Amino acid sequence: MNFLSWFKRSRDRRVAALEERLDTAFGPVGPRPEFITRLRSQLVPPPGKRYLGISAERWGLGVGIFGVILASVIAVQSSLRLVVGVLAALGLVQQARRKAIEEQPDVPLKPAP
Repeated sequence: MNFLSWFKRSRDRRVAALEERLDTAFGPVGPRPEFITRLRSQLVPPPGKRYLGISAERWGLGVGIFGVILASVIAVQSSLRLVVGVLAALGLVQQARRKAIEEQPDVPLKPAP
């Protein structure tokens, strides 16, 4: 156990020394202005941009609404399928019980003395 703690402390010291050397060798670098403008133009469409005659904001809204409707339809379909499956299982159990009752031999009742 003592050896492991020594090894960890030694490793931590080496990592700290390396980080200190890197901090002295390198400084923070700011992004170039042309990089920022190019990145902004790629990530955010310019205002008023239209696709197939529809603005970009409307496309986003339309896709969101379509996704919600699709998720709702899938949830309802899954719920209905679950209900039908449970009802089918209950029907099979009931059918098996009826069959078991029908196959039982009729046992005559003993008259009371």
